Amino acid sequence: MRFTKLNGLALAPLLMLLLGAAAAEARTWHVEKDGGGDFAVIQDAVEAAAAGDTIRIGPGRFYEGRIWSFPSGLSAFIRVVILQSDLTLIGAGADETFIGQAEPYEVPQGDHKGIYAGSTLGASRLVVEHLSFENAREGISTWETELVVNHCAFIKCDIAIFYLNHPTSGLFVADSRFEDLARDFEFIYTNWTAQARIERCTFVIGPTTWQTMHASFNNTAQALISDCTFTGGTFGVQVDQHSHCEFTRCVFDQQSIYGLVTALAGSTTIISQSVFRNQGVANLIIEPSCVLHVTNCVYENVSNASIVIERAADVTVNSSDLARGAQYAVKALYRVPGQAPLTFDFTDNYWGTNDPDEIAAMIYDASDHDDTNYTIDFVPYRSASTPVERRSLSEIKRLFR
Repeated sequence: MRFTKLNGLALAPLLMLLLGAAAAEARTWHVEKDGGGDFAVIQDAVEAAAAGDTIRIGPGRFYEGRIWSFPSGLSAFIRVVILQSDLTLIGAGADETFIGQAEPYEVPQGDHKGIYAGSTLGASRLVVEHLSFENAREGISTWETELVVNHCAFIKCDIAIFYLNHPTSGLFVADSRFEDLARDFEFIYTNWTAQARIERCTFVIGPTTWQTMHASFNNTAQALISDCTFTGGTFGVQVDQHSHCEFTRCVFDQQSIYGLVTALAGSTTIISQSVFRNQGVANLIIEPSCVLHVTNCVYENVSNASIVIERAADVTVNSSDLARGAQYAVKALYRVPGQAPLTFDFTDNYWGTNDPDEIAAMIYDASDHDDTNYTIDFVPYRSASTPVERRSLSEIKRLFR
């Protein structure tokens, strides 16, 4: 049998032909409440679609769903279950297309999801755009599936996005809003994932008696959060369990207890060009193996302290404005058994005064207390405020372009 060897020039037209045929196979499906599209129910369109297809969803509220059972033995009520390896859902706008019921979600309804995408049912990548998710236990829930969310809204869900287990890719959210948590949960939860990127999003928690949090990153190799505002709630964001998170040009405002917490098992938090205001404690770090690095940030109107170090491996805070709480601006509280004395670099900051004795009085550390093995080095310090805009996120973004 004779084989003919094709050179690169001969292969190029063939490859273009094959790629064009593959692209032509992708289809757009339309879902309309009035029956004017291909389907009136989103799940019907999902079951008709193939990998690579797009489903466009018209205006209206889509609340249909059913109980789905999984190989693990668990079951849940889900409105839309993704069955393809790659699918895109696009609504008519976050103020036009709603997935979820109109009435508040109640605990007796059980595990109640807007969209579920998991590898056990064939999903590996899902794109969701211009949709609102309302009144669910979980707005979007995933397992081993890359998730891209753009221009969406999540309103009165217990958890807006529940993201689990993607060792090579992750969660990407941009230009979306998160409002009014239903109970003591959080808008975004990640665990065991390679990366998360959250950009230009607003998070708002109204008055509540529940303990609430905007986001929690767990076992997340790299999370990049930029140009976001976090308003209200008991806590802002928690960085936990071997996670590495970087916050840039963010605003944390009106958290009743903590703005940003670095906790547990070797987590690292890096914060730059951001504002913390109206918290009990703006930043808390609580484990001996954790790291916090802060540059060019503003802390103001804290009732307890700007930064509290319970236990840490390394903390640096530079080129920032620090605010004094009831007594202290910075508190290093505990002696860690077996840990050598550590000195943390807090140089080149503005403390609201030019008097070194007044600054020293704002610091609780090993210099004058024997119940901690941490020393805060604050010399040299700035004599004037750092040039970080305090008033609004838009002004901060203009300043650092």
